Amino acid sequence: MGTPRGDDELNERHRGWIEAFVVRARRVEAHSLAQDRELCSKIGSVTWKVMVGSDGEATLTQELPPEEQVESAAARLRPLILNDEDAYGPKALKAIKWFLRGKSTDQIDQFVSEFSAQWSRFDSNSEDAQAYMSQRWAVDGSEPITNVSDNVLAFAWLYGDVVHADSERLAAVEPWGVRERFRAAAPLICRLLETTVMTLNFVRWLSARGLIQLDQDVFSREVVVGDEPFIETGRVMVAPVDTQLPDPGSEEFGEGWQELDADSVRLLLQSQRAGDDSA
Repeated sequence: MGTPRGDDELNERHRGWIEAFVVRARRVEAHSLAQDRELCSKIGSVTWKVMVGSDGEATLTQELPPEEQVESAAARLRPLILNDEDAYGPKALKAIKWFLRGKSTDQIDQFVSEFSAQWSRFDSNSEDAQAYMSQRWAVDGSEPITNVSDNVLAFAWLYGDVVHADSERLAAVEPWGVRERFRAAAPLICRLLETTVMTLNFVRWLSARGLIQLDQDVFSREVVVGDEPFIETGRVMVAPVDTQLPDPGSEEFGEGWQELDADSVRLLLQSQRAGDDSA
């Protein structure tokens, strides 16, 4: 028989789940698609623009973000929907319930219940529709009618076209090309973005009220790389390729090393020009 876990060990385990979720969710929150909340909500609700001509012919238009943008969002989201990851969304909710035992309220219980229901929708193995079903058949009756849900198409795009090359998932939706798979995936990714950010804000709210105790560094540490250039200041030492490296931390570089300054750069440029002229 295994040794029973003490409260300290369980506390650390559950705290680790929430903190892992917060760090990853903040990276998701910083994504350009998540930042455009109005667009994200519009895409996630699966809307079409319908125009009917004078002849009665209808045109349905569905506008979606570029696939590359959705793909990068999916990469940031992926650990949140894998149950073996510490950042898995439902694990964070389970951990929240652990810390709130005996001190929750009806309002908090309702929030947890609603978020749990939202996370349960993101089931890669479900064949149920989230917004629609797609049906295909041969006009001449030579092929049987086939149906597939948007959820199946969406996860075929995610695991077949993007983060893996799952041939089984792709084979299951073979009649539907990458456009239809992406068409189903973009709304699902947007709904997952919204759920992630809402859950993150719920964790922030609980932490600010002292209901859960987390390392506050997870709310402030740098989680994404910005567009600014990498700038560092200091001395630059140069030497021929085979020159012996100085000991780590040593300020004495030894023979063959020289500091790169304005004069040495000038001499280097002059020698390069001389070499070009003699070529």
